[in-house]
Amino acid sequence: MARFLRKVTTRTLTLGTPETIQMPRNNPIREIVLRIAGSVTISGGLTSGTPKDSNPLQVISRITVRRNGSDTLISIPGDRLHRLVHILNGARPAITGLSNGDAQTNTAVSGIIRIPFENVAGIRPFDTLLDASKAQTLDLILETQAVSNIINGGDRTVAVGSTSFSVEVLSNEEVLSVAALKQNPVFGDIHISQVWQDDFTAANSKYQIKPINVGNRYKGLLLVIEDTDENGLLTSELVNNIKLASGQEVFIDAPGKALREEVKDRFGIDTLPEGYYYVDLMPDGRLNSTLDVRDGTGRNTLEMELDLSAPGTTGTVYLFALEYLPPIILKPQTA
Repeated sequence: MARFLRKVTTRTLTLGTPETIQMPRNNPIREIVLRIAGSVTISGGLTSGTPKDSNPLQVISRITVRRNGSDTLISIPGDRLHRLVHILNGARPAITGLSNGDAQTNTAVSGIIRIPFENVAGIRPFDTLLDASKAQTLDLILETQAVSNIINGGDRTVAVGSTSFSVEVLSNEEVLSVAALKQNPVFGDIHISQVWQDDFTAANSKYQIKPINVGNRYKGLLLVIEDTDENGLLTSELVNNIKLASGQEVFIDAPGKALREEVKDRFGIDTLPEGYYYVDLMPDGRLNSTLDVRDGTGRNTLEMELDLSAPGTTGTVYLFALEYLPPIILKPQTA
C-alpha cells in the first residue's frame, strides 16, 4: 500500500444551507479530513455568552457520508466527531476557537474534523477502509447552521465576520499495489451514527436507553451529557453510573467518573473533554473482540442504564454508536 493525500475541493459555506460534495472513487479511503475556517463578530447586548466546546465546529450541524445513494456510513454532528476522534487517537485535531463570548470583531476561528473509515485505535487499522472504488456514488453531505450556535447564552449578536466560513476537503487514501489488487482485498465498514437523544429533568437511578439495535457488532459507544440549566454546557457531574447489558449478560457496570479515568489511561488522553464518556467495546484492539450482538449469539437485546443526578433544570443525553460491519465474502459454489 502507498498513501495518497489529495485535496478534493474548497467550498464557501452558506450557513443554513447544506453542501453536497462528490468524493473521489479511485482508491480505498482511510479518512476524509475537513478544515473549517472563518471569522466571527460579536456585538451589541449587555451579557456575554460562553463559547461552546469545540467551537466553531457547531456550524457543521451534521456530517453524512452516503454510498450508492442510500447506504449511510456516517451521520454525526461535526463537534461530536471532532471529540470522538480526539478520544480514539489520544490527540486532539487542531482547533482555534473563541476564548470568550465578549464583543469582538473579525476573530479568526478554524478547526479540523477527521472522518475515519479505518479502524482507529485498532491493532490492524486497514482491516476497515472505505473501498470507494467499488461504489457507484459517494457523497459527503454537510448540513450547516448559523454561527450563533457556537455560543451558549448571553444576549449579544453573533455573526459571521469579514471572512466567510469555508470548508477544505481532503481525501486520505491508500493506493493498492498490483500484487494486492490480484488478491482482491475486501474491507469491513465502520459506521458512526446517533442512536439516542432525550431530555431528563430529575434524578433517575434507572434511566433507560433502549432498544439499541442488535444484528451487528459494536466497536464502541459515545455518551455525551449536557446540562441545559447551564446554557447547554457539557457536564461530567450528572452521571453516577453506566451499565450496558444484553438481558442478564452485563458488559459494563461502572461509575461514570471511573469510566472516564479508565478511558484517559487506555487512550493516553491528558484531558478528557467534559461530558464525554466512551464505552470501549474493542478492548484488545482487534475487530474479533468487538461486541457481537448478531443473530445466533443469543444476545437479542442491548440496553444502557444510567444512574443520573438531577440537573439544574433540564439535562440532555446523547448516544452515538460505532458499528463494525464485517466484509461480505462470496465463495464460489462447488459442483
